[in-house]
Amino acid sequence: MIKKYSILPKAPYFHYSKNEEISIGLNQEYFPSKLKIKKCIQALEGLLDLSDGEIALYNQQVDKDKDLEEKEYTKKTPLKKEVGYIYLYESGEYYKIGRAKYPSIRRKKYITENPNPINVLLEVKVQDYKKQETELLNLFKDKKHRGEWFCLDTKDINKIRTLLTKNKTNE
Repeated sequence: MIKKYSILPKAPYFHYSKNEEISIGLNQEYFPSKLKIKKCIQALEGLLDLSDGEIALYNQQVDKDKDLEEKEYTKKTPLKKEVGYIYLYESGEYYKIGRAKYPSIRRKKYITENPNPINVLLEVKVQDYKKQETELLNLFKDKKHRGEWFCLDTKDINKIRTLLTKNKTNE
């Protein structure tokens, strides 16, 4: 039943605030055509027919699929030991753990895409940054909200800060 809703464009994303307000952002630098917006509205209206249970099951399957894709990608792609940055960004109640060769470019992308302000908590240059990001994502997988966005507390943030400071490089 839910598969028919795969016509939703991949560009829009929805952000839900603590007081249940919804804002829509775009994962691209341009707006979709009016036709795509109309299709998106039709698909969203169709979602109103789904029960909360159906939606929850679908979301669980999406998370499983993403985890499986990530594991397969990691198996197929040997990670080179390169110098790069691990970052921790805060946006509202969520935290983004990620990696980048050039964090300023990545930061600008998130600022553009995100309806909430982005606060830079950490951007640390480390050796073998791909491996270190994978380790952090695995360490906090039980606190995952969606994608690489997490629900972290002060203790978690301090743990990340300690781990990255220990692995910091000056290269």
